[in-house]
Amino acid sequence: MPIATLDLRMDYLRPAIGDRALSAVATCRHLSDDVAFIHCDILSEGNRELLATANATFMRNTQGQQLHAGGPGKESA
Repeated sequence: MPIATLDLRMDYLRPAIGDRALSAVATCRHLSDDVAFIHCDILSEGNRELLATANATFMRNTQGQQLHAGGPGKESA
């Protein structure tokens, strides 16, 4: 389904430790026929320390250029 980003905000809380992997946990807070509202927490693995948060709003089912495996505007076989 084609989507468009309407709003995206990321709040940085603290630096990551270089040797630890990061994980992102995203939750759809509300979903309508046209818009999806998403919240995401970015955590440091191991101690699960919150490093950043993000909030985004996406428009669903947008009209626009369709992308195919062969590249933009090309029909796939």
